[in-house]
Amino acid sequence: MPDDEIPKPEPKEIDSQKWLEWKDLMDRAILRAHPLEEFGQTYRCDNCLFYLDPDDELSYCWHPNLRILVGRDWWCQWWEQIPADG
Repeated sequence: MPDDEIPKPEPKEIDSQKWLEWKDLMDRAILRAHPLEEFGQTYRCDNCLFYLDPDDELSYCWHPNLRILVGRDWWCQWWEQIPADG
């Protein structure tokens, strides 16, 4: 096969395993693609303790129950306020 030809992707066993892991996560998580606004406070990923880089539009969430790439305006039930001391 020439180097410039990319083979057609086909699912592998690891893909099925990963899907089951992600499906379990999706069933447990309340992950929304929009912020939660409650009591005059906007809760969203970019102002959560677990959002790795609040200056980026997309960043890694390092919460032990998620550990996935999320958008800054997203929100989940594990949102946690950033402590005042940083």
